[in-house]
Amino acid sequence: MPNAPSGLSELFYAPRGWTWGSLKIGESKPIRYGVASPPTTPRGSVLILSDRSEPAEVWFETANDLMAKGYAVWVLEASSVEALDPGKGVLSSMIRDIVRPRAGQALVLVGDGLGATAAMRALTEGGVPGVSAVMLQRPELKIAGINAPISADQAETVAEWAEKLHLGALVLPGDGQLGMPGEAARSPDPKRTALAAAWRRSDPALRLKGATWGWLWAYDSAAHRARAPTLLARIKTPVIMAAPDDTLAAVCAEISTCLPRSDFGAAPHLETDVARNAWMTELTRQLERYRTARP
Repeated sequence: MPNAPSGLSELFYAPRGWTWGSLKIGESKPIRYGVASPPTTPRGSVLILSDRSEPAEVWFETANDLMAKGYAVWVLEASSVEALDPGKGVLSSMIRDIVRPRAGQALVLVGDGLGATAAMRALTEGGVPGVSAVMLQRPELKIAGINAPISADQAETVAEWAEKLHLGALVLPGDGQLGMPGEAARSPDPKRTALAAAWRRSDPALRLKGATWGWLWAYDSAAHRARAPTLLARIKTPVIMAAPDDTLAAVCAEISTCLPRSDFGAAPHLETDVARNAWMTELTRQLERYRTARP
């Protein structure tokens, strides 16, 4: 595999036929996505919205597993300013123009980290047409701080003013990286948790760039909406939430259609086999449950 980390296990290779593409809305920057489909007509589709800390490559193992079961898999790197703002239409455009789910087949949306935040905001804004069910894990709902001598509250205020003054393109101070609550809640499986760092070391194009104040404002706006009880009550799409702690369980409780799963762990796709297998079983069950009828 080009640019693959040295010593990478075949378990984490790209699926056969994996193809890269980019989604561009208007004048916005293109957003990278990847896709693979089984050789026969897919039984259904999964659209994964990945976290900012993980390139799409981290999801190759999951994509391989789902393809072996007959499902098509899409991974959208959904933590950009555009993806966090439903008004840009990124998610609906991805589904309508690129995924194009077949009639009678389920489309399950999987959101991880900031991808889950983007999914939750889109759901509170009126839903995501074409999606049968949503599975969320470790949505980022509050800034823990940035790697600079500034507090989370100060960062929110500066981001708001930067947006108003059209200075959103400026990179955050220090190394421009955020500290997120979910970063501390990683899986105990070492071979899977090491994937993101390994891919970034092997391919310079995958290395995290400094976050801008405009991006921070988009994230903070999405996070506020994604944790607001009055907005969460609007969600009608079936939701399965990996809720390993009381905070996420409380968020799930605000959604009438949400089922919390404390057995999944914080990042099920990176968990040890027992927790990961339970998550994969639930994902497959959702795909089959909505196979003959989509909303």
